[in-house]
Amino acid sequence: MQLTESPRDLTRYVAAEVRAAMARRQISQQALADAVGWTQAYLARRLVGRVPFDVSDLEKLGEFLDVPVTSFLPVKRAS
Repeated sequence: MQLTESPRDLTRYVAAEVRAAMARRQISQQALADAVGWTQAYLARRLVGRVPFDVSDLEKLGEFLDVPVTSFLPVKRAS
C-alpha cells in the first residue's frame, strides 16, 4: 500500500489494518477492548475511523495481537 495522502486517509488505513489483525486472530471488538482495558465504544470509534488511534493505542494493540506496531502503518514504496 502506498503512503496515504491526508491525515483522514491515514486514520482509515490504520483502522483497516487493526481490523485485519483482529480478523486474523478471530477476536471480537469486545474481547479486544477488555484485553487492553478500554471500553468497547472507545475501540469502536477508532475501528471505524471516527477517531484516530494514538501511538500508545497502537502499542497496546500490537502487544496483545502479537504484531509489530509498524504493521498498522502504510509503507512508502519506491516509485
